[in-house]
Amino acid sequence: RELLALRSRYAALFEKGDYVPLAVEGRRRTHVLAFRRQHGNERLLVAVPLRVDIDSIAAHSLLPSGQFWGGTRIREEGRWQDVLLGQPVTSLRCADLFAQLPLAVLVSVPPGLRSP
Repeated sequence: RELLALRSRYAALFEKGDYVPLAVEGRRRTHVLAFRRQHGNERLLVAVPLRVDIDSIAAHSLLPSGQFWGGTRIREEGRWQDVLLGQPVTSLRCADLFAQLPLAVLVSVPPGLRSP
C-alpha cells in the first residue's frame, strides 16, 4: 500500500526520473544493490541485500545481523525518510537499513522540512 501511494505521489519521479546506481563501500559491498531515481528535487533511494547466504543469517532472524554487515554503507548524501517504516533515516549503514526489513525504500527530505 505504501509503495503504491508513493508511486502515485511521485508520478513524475517514476515516469521521468533518472536511474543512478549508487556506490556501496565496506566489507559486504558486493552484497548490496542500491540505486537512486531523481527528477528535479525529488529523489528516491532503493537498496536490497544480494547473495545473502543462509549461514550468515542468525537462527532466530530472517535478516542478516548487524555483525554480518559490519561497516558496509551506501555512499549518498542527504536527508531521508523510510517509506515503509514511516521514520527518518539517520544512517545509510546496511546494518541499520536492513535491521527490520530486507529492503529499504527512502525518499529525500528537502532542507527545512521535517518529513515528506
